[in-house]
Amino acid sequence: ARVSFVVAGVAVAVMMFDGWGALIGTTTGPEDRLAITVAVALFGVTIPAGLGLRILIGVDRAQLIVVVMVSNSLFALLVTAGMYAGGVRGIWYVLPPLIGALLGNLMGTVLALRVSGLGASVFRRAIVAIPTKGLLEGSLWLFVVSVGIPFGLQAQRIVLSHLSSPLELSRYALMAQLYGLCWSVFSTAALAFWPIFVKRRSAAEQTVSLWLMSTLGFGLVAMVAAVPLVLLSPWLADVLSGNTIDIPSVLAGAFAILLVAQCIHLPSGMLLTKPTEARWQAGCLAAMAVVTTVAATAVAPTTGAAGVVLVTAGAVVLCQFIPDIAWVPRLVRQRSADTSTPPARIELSTAARIS
Repeated sequence: ARVSFVVAGVAVAVMMFDGWGALIGTTTGPEDRLAITVAVALFGVTIPAGLGLRILIGVDRAQLIVVVMVSNSLFALLVTAGMYAGGVRGIWYVLPPLIGALLGNLMGTVLALRVSGLGASVFRRAIVAIPTKGLLEGSLWLFVVSVGIPFGLQAQRIVLSHLSSPLELSRYALMAQLYGLCWSVFSTAALAFWPIFVKRRSAAEQTVSLWLMSTLGFGLVAMVAAVPLVLLSPWLADVLSGNTIDIPSVLAGAFAILLVAQCIHLPSGMLLTKPTEARWQAGCLAAMAVVTTVAATAVAPTTGAAGVVLVTAGAVVLCQFIPDIAWVPRLVRQRSADTSTPPARIELSTAARIS
C-alpha cells in the first residue's frame, strides 16, 4: 500500500508543477495533466493488487493465473466500450488497460486468498508472532525485474516522443498493443515454470537440462508466433485505426525479433529467483536499460520506431541472453554449496513475498 501512495504522490507532484508535457514530450489538450496523473496513480495501485498472482504461483495454480491474465484484457475491453458509449473521448482512453489490470489483479487476489486457505485472516492482526526474518530477502531485486520489463516499452515511447515524429510514435504505440497480445501469452506460460524450478532446486543437473529445453522451446515457439505477427500486423493496424495509421513491415519485423529475444530469456527469469540470483538478474536488466536508452536515443531521429525496437532487441540479447548462456548453469550448480538455502517446499509456500 505504501508503494501506491508514493507513486500517487509523485504523480500529483508532477501535475502540480505541470511537468507531464516535458516528461512525455507531447500534449493533446488541457485534460492531459489530470488524465495522466490518474493513470499513474492507478498503476501504483495495481502493484500491491498483483500480490494474488504471486500467491497463486506459490500454491501452484497456474491455470488460475491464465484466467486472471486473460480477464485483464476483457475488463479493459469492457471499460473501453463503456467509456465510448458514455461519450468519453481523447486522452482518457489511457485508463482502460490500467483499470482492466487493476480489476483482474483484484480478482486474482480474491481467488488466491480462497484457494490458499488464507481468506480474511490476512487482514487481521496475528495472535501469535510469525517469524519473518528472511521472508522478504531478495524481493527488492525481483521487484526491480518485474517493473523494469514493462518500463522498457514505456521508455521507448518517451524517446520517440522527444526525438521522432508523431507518426512514428503512433505506429509504435499501435504495434506495441499487437505485440503485447503475443507477449502476454508467453509470459503467462512462463509463470508455470516458476514452481517447477523451485521444486527442483536440489537437483542442479536436472534443473540445467530443464532450463536448456525450456529456453529452446520458448525460442522455437516464439519464432513460429513471429510469422503471423509480421504478416497480420499491417492488416490489423489498418482495421483497428480505420486506415489512419499504417504499420510498415520493417516495424512489424522488428517487434517479431524483439519477441524472440525476450522469449529466449523468459525461462532464466523464472529460474533465477534466489536473492543472489535475483540481484544478478537486476544487474543484467540495468545494463540492458542503459544500452537500450543510449542506443535508442542515437537511432530514433533517423530510423524511427523500427530502429528503437531493433536496438532494444539487440540489448536484450547482449545484456540478458548471452549472460544467461554463460552464467546460469554456473549459478544453478553453486546452489548445492549454499547451506543457507531453505527447503524448496518452504520457499514455494512463501513465493507470495514478491510484490
